[in-house]
Amino acid sequence: MFVIFVIIVSGQEDRFLTFRNELFPNTISFTIEKEVGGKLTFLDSLVIWGSDCYKTTVYRKPTHSDRYLHFSSHHPQAVMRAVVHGMTRRAVALCEPEFLGQELKHAYNTFKDNGYPPSLVDSVIRRTLKKERKNKEKRKRKKKEKRRKKSNKKPP
Repeated sequence: MFVIFVIIVSGQEDRFLTFRNELFPNTISFTIEKEVGGKLTFLDSLVIWGSDCYKTTVYRKPTHSDRYLHFSSHHPQAVMRAVVHGMTRRAVALCEPEFLGQELKHAYNTFKDNGYPPSLVDSVIRRTLKKERKNKEKRKRKKKEKRRKKSNKKPP
């Protein structure tokens, strides 16, 4: 399965869909999802359209139960920590800064409801956020260094 995200001028959707589906008849079938109220779900993201930009946050289906691996299950603690770590990374990757706090609070409460000790959840979230910040700074430095090297090259 392939997923392609395309933004199309309103009113051109049906024409675009017909064109795409005629390119590979009987092999690939394209579908369209249209925004409702300035919002569009895409995979596990909610895309929210503003006047001049879009923002993203985590999307959960209405049937989502917030049930995750319960802390009392017989799994190594490393697995429990990894579940919290993964949810935190997902929030950092998908949420705009204005939605991140709300999503982390949701994750914290969800894990508490699944029997996780609050101190463990808090510790893993803090450690993950610290690591994500360091990784972001490292990527920025590499990008800046790459640009600097590129600008120092002399033309042939």
